[in-house]
Amino acid sequence: MLLRICTLGRVAGWTMIVLAALGIPGTAYAVLVAHIGIGMRGILGAGMDVVGQTFMGLVALGVVQFIRYVIEEGTEPRWLLRNGHIILCLFALYLFLTSGWRGWPMMRNNWDMAFVHLPEPTILLDWLLASTQFGVMLLLVLLPAFTKALCVLGIAVTLRAVLPIMAESKTLA
Repeated sequence: MLLRICTLGRVAGWTMIVLAALGIPGTAYAVLVAHIGIGMRGILGAGMDVVGQTFMGLVALGVVQFIRYVIEEGTEPRWLLRNGHIILCLFALYLFLTSGWRGWPMMRNNWDMAFVHLPEPTILLDWLLASTQFGVMLLLVLLPAFTKALCVLGIAVTLRAVLPIMAESKTLA
């Protein structure tokens, strides 16, 4: 049963990578954004979606290789599993950057109100409120992004530490 799930995972991972290589998610996103009229931001967003789908396909293939490495006897970890910590670190960076990129429009209005227009003494309270709102928006955007990135980095460090232990235990058995 687990090997069938691994086969489905391999098919899904390669499908995601092939579709990303063909640019299908990016093209769909770019067409949607061009229809709405966002411009250059939409083109960059389409590229980020293609990269994200490629990373997700690689992570799916890495999980499948990890499961197969655990359940099969006498196998060596494949290239993707041996270098999985690097891929996961790059994925964590991608998660952090794209979360910030997608959250910037929400923060930009508060940035303009708080820091672009210099406060006059009569509107000091409005300026303090706007800068506080910007700080809250910054926290709401960057905290989940930072948390996601830290979780993925934790998995990367754990994978790097666990693989040699697993290889040693396989030689003892």
